[in-house]
Amino acid sequence: MCFGLPGRLIEAADADTGLALVDVGGQPRPVNMALLATDPPGPGDWVLVHAGFALSRLAEDDARAVLDLMASVDDGDLVPADADLPDWARAADPAAS
Repeated sequence: MCFGLPGRLIEAADADTGLALVDVGGQPRPVNMALLATDPPGPGDWVLVHAGFALSRLAEDDARAVLDLMASVDDGDLVPADADLPDWARAADPAAS
């Protein structure tokens, strides 16, 4: 399974390296923009980042929806506390016992 993260472009791609500076999860990261070279995003645009490459542009609403979902997962908000978990999941989560 592959996992891409939304990132917001901070600085446009360098003409020599093709690398742009992208904010991914609050961390500035160098990201290769070669796959978006025909329609390069500019500062403030959102992109989907995987393995150091920008795979596609994202609408801001879509990027924020993904970030909100990830925050919900991180906070444990997706599964109710009284959920009927299978035994294997209950054993992995001491709080569920």
